[in-house]
Amino acid sequence: MDPVLLPTFAMTVVSNSAIDSFLSLSLPTIIVVVIGISSAVAVITHCVLVPWVAGRDGSKMEGFQSEVVALIGLAFGLLISFNAVSVWQTADTAKMAIMREAAALQTLSYELEVLPAPQSQEGQALLREYVDHVRRVEWPLLSKSQVHGDRPDSQKKLVAFSRTHGHDAMNTALTSAIDQRILRIQMSLYRISRARWTVVIMLAILLILSMGLLHAQHRRSRAVGLAFVAIAIGTCFVILFSHGRPFVGTNSLEPVELNELAAKLAAG
Repeated sequence: MDPVLLPTFAMTVVSNSAIDSFLSLSLPTIIVVVIGISSAVAVITHCVLVPWVAGRDGSKMEGFQSEVVALIGLAFGLLISFNAVSVWQTADTAKMAIMREAAALQTLSYELEVLPAPQSQEGQALLREYVDHVRRVEWPLLSKSQVHGDRPDSQKKLVAFSRTHGHDAMNTALTSAIDQRILRIQMSLYRISRARWTVVIMLAILLILSMGLLHAQHRRSRAVGLAFVAIAIGTCFVILFSHGRPFVGTNSLEPVELNELAAKLAAG
């Protein structure tokens, strides 16, 4: 198989669950694995590919231009930046959805407090049940992409109560919380597509190979240049992997605001 096609083949056979399992590893483990792989590619390039293409003394690649390395590096940098911006925007959107959802539920709690005693207690109990469902049942499923947009029973009960005993402010707060929940679930399904991964990996390999060929005649310079490039590429991939999905991995979002709301509801 052509070495350039290896990334395409690898991304085809690797399942989404395998990628998620890798993203859920600790950050030090991801750093070791990613830097190790990029370094291994650099070593193979230095010891095998460059001597095979350019000869042991590099005499076969005397006309290789530095502009080739610059162009490949520019393309790699642009695509890495594009993917990084997409990842961070998704994480920010998910974080804002969580905060707005908790704020809307907090507002709903305030509105329930002004209802007459029997209805207020019933509404607060339904709200506690729903918040506990989100925290304990729904949240762990976000990392597995197993949450759907259907309303859970606890939410249906809360909606029915709000329609029967509530008013405009209460219904507005509950509707806002439901909308932000749907947005949160949508963000939990976000993944960088396999096509993006494939293109970026191919460019990374080409960048390492071109750097090696540029210094084909100078073994020590080639080793130093490949080491720098491998570490830089590995660092870029570590950033992407550590933020690859908003609810997976060491930087995954937690229901901090909902936990605080649950504590207030329990105390109340």
